[in-house]
Amino acid sequence: MSKIASSEDLNTAIQIVHRKKPREKVYLRAAPRTILFPTAAQIEARIRFGEAASKAKDGKGLVEVEGYGELPQAAAKVVEELKGFQSEEKKEPPKPKWYERMLMQIDLYERLRELMVKAS
Repeated sequence: MSKIASSEDLNTAIQIVHRKKPREKVYLRAAPRTILFPTAAQIEARIRFGEAASKAKDGKGLVEVEGYGELPQAAAKVVEELKGFQSEEKKEPPKPKWYERMLMQIDLYERLRELMVKAS
């Protein structure tokens, strides 16, 4: 499996999905853009995971964790530290296309006004 290194690679990348609930299903889908461009909440979660994993280096053997079964001690410590974690970063809802076009028009009018002032 090759790594996705650029947005050109992302345009052609696909993933195999194996879903088990509500019924087992396997299908292909386009790779999500967050592979290369993670959201602020994903970045925060990755940092928290890395910090938790760094603290949990020592420990050998398996530990029973409720809801997860038997896990290695380091993984159990990570689960315990990240339990209930929810990022403070909230995803902004996408702006409508008409709003984006309106902002472009306003920007264009402001640039035209500046050019007209300079020309006079």
